[in-house]
Amino acid sequence: MLRRVRVLVRPKPRRATAREGVCEAVMSEPKRVPSVRPRRTCVACRQRAPRGELLRLVADAEGRPFVDVRGGAPGRGAWLHPTGSCLARAASGALARGLRRPVRVSREQLWEGVRQAQDWRAASVLHAAWRAKQVAVGAAQGDHVAQAARSGAFVVVAADAVRAAAEDWVREAVRQGRAAAWGTQAALGRLTCGSPVEVAAVSDAARASALASAVWLSQSSPFSVGSRNVGEDASTEVR
Repeated sequence: MLRRVRVLVRPKPRRATAREGVCEAVMSEPKRVPSVRPRRTCVACRQRAPRGELLRLVADAEGRPFVDVRGGAPGRGAWLHPTGSCLARAASGALARGLRRPVRVSREQLWEGVRQAQDWRAASVLHAAWRAKQVAVGAAQGDHVAQAARSGAFVVVAADAVRAAAEDWVREAVRQGRAAAWGTQAALGRLTCGSPVEVAAVSDAARASALASAVWLSQSSPFSVGSRNVGEDASTEVR
């Protein structure tokens, strides 16, 4: 008696066409994203600049503007140069036009919000650098901190660290624009190692630049550039 035997034949693999080969090659290549820094327009001087050089302001429900440090506050935002001339123009009506709503604020009030925002930003940058192991902390007499400063790090000196200001390397860093007084020993310690710190040196170039900008903005005068009649009240309401 004959039995039927089934023979399984595997199909031959189909060769990809030339067009399919090109498509697979294109899809396998990593997508190139252009390294273009986002730019925004200042509501005061109408000049475009990288977003990192401007401040984003948003108004609350009562029309009081505040600096959006995190960059995620809801609502319409307006971008502003943190300079005296742009602050004066913003308080005189440019900010209200940029936000498209009534805003009442003086130059002094606007700068106080900027100063507080920059203090928060400096603390955030320093803490992030510490977590990334990019900060040398200690006393001003410590060799490792002085060595980091001589290597180009930006140094934050606690305002209540009297002995630190007398160190030669600290004076040299201040003269070169690579050091500034900010915070207290206790505050620097809370942001870094947990114990009081006299000096903190940030070695990462990007974070050092961001920290220096925030510290200097928080301590500079709001009317150092292009503003007149500083003593008079410039508050206004634009509808």
